[in-house]
Amino acid sequence: MNLARIFLAALLLLGSPANLLGAQQQLIGGPCEYESYPGRATIAVSRPRALRPGEQNPGYAPYEVTFTFAPDGPVPRGLFVPERQYRLTLTDGSDPGPRFVAKYRLRPGQTRKCLLQAIKKGTCTPVMFFFPGLDSSDYSLPR
Repeated sequence: MNLARIFLAALLLLGSPANLLGAQQQLIGGPCEYESYPGRATIAVSRPRALRPGEQNPGYAPYEVTFTFAPDGPVPRGLFVPERQYRLTLTDGSDPGPRFVAKYRLRPGQTRKCLLQAIKKGTCTPVMFFFPGLDSSDYSLPR
């Protein structure tokens, strides 16, 4: 076996040349720390909408689900805007479909517990909302 093949085998087994030299790879975005603020969200659900130009077809008619958030206590200024309509999307940023809306019983005017998470440290997403009992990675498609 020649030297080039031995070197190639070492790269495949041990990783990149930077790893072979002991260099650390840069960590992007994290680690991040968040402060949690419980509250309630008031839900609004549109009728299924048409696909937007250039939007990939998800296999269902997407609903636009929005909400306003009311914290149970004080939230530092600038972390969220009171009375603003926020979009409830799936993990990949897409709008939920009819099975998701039905499964989680999302209805206009409904209020649900909601948790606002605001960034304290790091460069990750500055503000996120979580709904207990609602799985935003549930891509419920029609059968």
